Amino acid sequence: PRASHIWFVVRDDNSKSDILFQTSDPTWQAYNGYGGLTTYGSFKFPYTHGPDSQPMDLIKPQPRAFKASYNRPLVTRDYRAVNMPLHAEYPAIRFLEAAGYDLSYTSGVDSALYGEKM
Repeated sequence: PRASHIWFVVRDDNSKSDILFQTSDPTWQAYNGYGGLTTYGSFKFPYTHGPDSQPMDLIKPQPRAFKASYNRPLVTRDYRAVNMPLHAEYPAIRFLEAAGYDLSYTSGVDSALYGEKM
C-alpha cells in the first residue's frame, strides 16, 4: 500500500516573521495529472500524465484540462516530481527551520487573494 500525504498551510496573519514562505500549490495542481489531464496537456514524451500513464499519440496529443480542482488527490509519484512539494519546498522548510530562521507561511492562493495585506 502507498502512503498518503495531506498538504495544508497554517497561516498566522498576526505574525511578524522575517521570512514569508509561499508554497507553490497552484503549480502542484496545474501539473497534477490525477484523472488523466493537467492544465498543460501532454508534454512528457512518450507518456501522458496520471496514475494510468499511456504512450502518447504524437499525431493527436492528449488535450489539456481547462480547470483544476484542489479537491482531488495530488499525484506525486508517477511523473515530474520537480513540481511537487517533496522536491524543493519540504527540504527548504526543513533547512530554514533547522537553521533557526523565523518563518511564516502562506499558500499561493492566499498570496493571490490577500497579497496586499501581507
